[in-house]
Amino acid sequence: MDISELPPVNPKTGKRITEQESREATALPPFLIQGFDAQYVQAEFSGANTSGLVPFGPNVLVKMDQASNISAGGIIMVDQRVDRMNEAAVTGIVFEVGDQAFQHLSAPLKPGDRVYIEKYGGVKAIGMDGAMYRLVDERQIACRITEDFKALIEMEKAA
Repeated sequence: MDISELPPVNPKTGKRITEQESREATALPPFLIQGFDAQYVQAEFSGANTSGLVPFGPNVLVKMDQASNISAGGIIMVDQRVDRMNEAAVTGIVFEVGDQAFQHLSAPLKPGDRVYIEKYGGVKAIGMDGAMYRLVDERQIACRITEDFKALIEMEKAA
């Protein structure tokens, strides 16, 4: 048997790692969302706008999902890489909608809706709660993420 075919050794115990232990050690935590090239921690909405920011006109306040500092392979990434991934985040949750936004839609967006926005879209703002938000024009929001789509993603993660 070639030595490269042997399972790795746990440095703490000195024993060989089983295939199950290896899978468990590299599994992503359940709160992460797999993006195109990164994992993101999903933004949460408590039901109230705690940012202190109120958009005017056709603008929408979106709290963006934050990039995880651990890659899919378990590598801890440097802060500069995480910051770049946060700049490029495209999913988030609507916190507040301006008074003129989405008037032309029969089912407009409302606070708590999850959305996709244009990459690098909007103006960055830090709220009173210390969280990062983006003020985006209604035209920069590509779509609403439905509950059916969220359920599909969860099923794929479980498989």
